[in-house]
Amino acid sequence: MFPEDALAVYCQGIEKCPQVSLFAPVLKAGEVICSPCRYLMRTGFHPKTVRTGIQMLQGRAVLNSGMLVRGDVFGRCGGFNERIRLDFADFAFNNRLRRHHETFCVLPIQCRHGFSGTGAVSRPDALRRFELFREGAANSVESFTDGVLYSLVVLKRCIRLTVEFRSFCFIKSLLEMNNKRLNRKKDD
Repeated sequence: MFPEDALAVYCQGIEKCPQVSLFAPVLKAGEVICSPCRYLMRTGFHPKTVRTGIQMLQGRAVLNSGMLVRGDVFGRCGGFNERIRLDFADFAFNNRLRRHHETFCVLPIQCRHGFSGTGAVSRPDALRRFELFREGAANSVESFTDGVLYSLVVLKRCIRLTVEFRSFCFIKSLLEMNNKRLNRKKDD
């Protein structure tokens, strides 16, 4: 949810920082800051505080919600990877943006954000959500390092869900995906 003066704040940010290509609000889910976040080993970590103004993009990530990117820069970075339907789309875009730009601007507004992967859900819904998470991670891989780190992120989520729901369906889903991937490689 955006505050009423959001458009004016974005315009002011663009005027004050014409050299910056990405502008973002502070996103909060409840009382937790979710963007911009610290970004390490293909994982976002919630900061306790965020200062506004120009920031270094290295070691940080901005979620898609509320993100404003200059059109020419968006195109030069390849836009969003359409194979990443939900999770990791923002992190993958941030990774490509970092190759061209070092900074971004945190605007002096706060917006409310709801994560689609949180909240009370049924086991079948959690499994469908995990499969999207798994798919997003797999489609984000651009290097060997990515493959290792995204695999660890998915494994961590798989273990958490297995414990939370007391069900091996998440592990089964992960193994089935890995078997499909191995079979595709054999066919190639």
